[in-house]
Amino acid sequence: MKYIAIVCAALWSLPTLAGDMSDAPAELVAELKQYCTEVAQEEGIEEQAKAAYVLECVNGELALEGYKKLSKLS
Repeated sequence: MKYIAIVCAALWSLPTLAGDMSDAPAELVAELKQYCTEVAQEEGIEEQAKAAYVLECVNGELALEGYKKLSKLS
């Protein structure tokens, strides 16, 4: 019986392990973009590097919350 429970649990979590992540809501992305832009300003990130910094920051936060990473910010 334990074996069946373990197999069922493994199969249940398989989509998550396979990277079946959903897109983040636009509102969350906007909030994270604003937050990361403020952090970049506080950290003194140069203008040329700011867009890459903000994208990396947003993607890091999205990954922590289980969402797909973005290839670019609008």
